[in-house]
Amino acid sequence: MSKISHFILFLVVFTFSSSLFAQNSKKKTTDDNIPWIKFNWVGDYIGNHYFDKAYINIPVQIEDLPYRFDAQFDLGSFATVIYGKSITHYSSFSPNLKESGDTLRIKGRKFPLLKNITLRLDKTTFPNLTVVKLPGFGKEIPPDSVKTSSVKHIGTIGVDLCANKTLIIDYPNRRIAILDDIPKSFLAKTEFLPAKFNKDDRVMIPFAIGNKTEFLMFDTGSSAFPIITFPKYAELITDPKEPVTDSLGVSSWGAVHQMYKKKMNKRMHLGKSPVKNEYVYYSDKAASSQKFFDDNGIFGFTGNVLFLDKILIIDFKNKKFGILKK
Repeated sequence: MSKISHFILFLVVFTFSSSLFAQNSKKKTTDDNIPWIKFNWVGDYIGNHYFDKAYINIPVQIEDLPYRFDAQFDLGSFATVIYGKSITHYSSFSPNLKESGDTLRIKGRKFPLLKNITLRLDKTTFPNLTVVKLPGFGKEIPPDSVKTSSVKHIGTIGVDLCANKTLIIDYPNRRIAILDDIPKSFLAKTEFLPAKFNKDDRVMIPFAIGNKTEFLMFDTGSSAFPIITFPKYAELITDPKEPVTDSLGVSSWGAVHQMYKKKMNKRMHLGKSPVKNEYVYYSDKAASSQKFFDDNGIFGFTGNVLFLDKILIIDFKNKKFGILKK
């Protein structure tokens, strides 16, 4: 399933509190023994442009099934989800993959919940999870391919796995870690910034854009876009005489939205470091999200592309965001 811009996605699906999905996994971590979880970059076309780092996928083991799965790592999703079509022929293999009877109402629609699910990401196990099943989403796996050795894309790893934890994203080495606390050896080497967190554990990072501080909501599901915002906000950081340099038809959960790209006339900084970014993307199809922007005090969204040479530390328990110093 193509899923690119969560700037569009959150309008459609995930606006529910993450508290229902807080996890209980505990691990004691020494500084030199971090249980890293490897990830893979996946390329995709957005419109007619190919991006080699369109999104992050993580190898996943579901329950004790001996099959190879992966899921997108997406901090823009409040919950971990399994796609209904993709799981169809695996549901009979484990009792926990059958619908529990409980549901979650999102935007007026009820979604079934799977309970007591165990996921294993690399060597890190997350037991007793509540996972949302999305009927009609994903790609159905043919019966004759169910037990083959190929990797099946099965769903999305959401921010719920990080609740009350510390997340480290090591972009250069393509790995993450989800820990109980920040490793001591990282503390002295980290530049912490005055980020904000909303009730759903969405992280809002302060950037200096021109001579103003603007908060961008961090979304690992929007890899290709440095800034996504509204036209009226894009006008504040672009020259009205400059033309739109590109447009992309972005497919998001069955709908296509036009994204426009324009060159910025403001410089960006993150903490003490300049940010190499020249462009902003905007869409007027997200006008209904104005209240969300206002409630959270954000200028827009940002994805992975601004951090590809960095190691990020996000402490969800103590509401801290930092960048490991080089």
